[in-house]
Amino acid sequence: MVKVEIDPGICKFQTTVSVISEDNTNVAFEFETDCELIKKFDTLLKEKTPFMALQDLNPTESIIMGTARSLLMSKGCCEACAVPIGVCKAMYVATGLALPADVSLKITKN
Repeated sequence: MVKVEIDPGICKFQTTVSVISEDNTNVAFEFETDCELIKKFDTLLKEKTPFMALQDLNPTESIIMGTARSLLMSKGCCEACAVPIGVCKAMYVATGLALPADVSLKITKN
């Protein structure tokens, strides 16, 4: 299991996602969050899981990012939410498609 703690920024809705892969191929997700949109994202992903991590490397559209985009944009939320990319990274590590390393963004405005 891989666990990622995500601080999405201005909204302050801390999210923890755990990705489980028993065979390094298929994945399932568990979310902890107070964000109603991310709870819906969790529900939508569970309807599609378990799915093969390699499917998410689709050159035209990631299943995770496509699900997030359609949900977040339909609700007027920012398409650049950090949670979906954190989910992708966790999935890649859980299945051996990436090595575990922290990712961060530092945003400044001049």
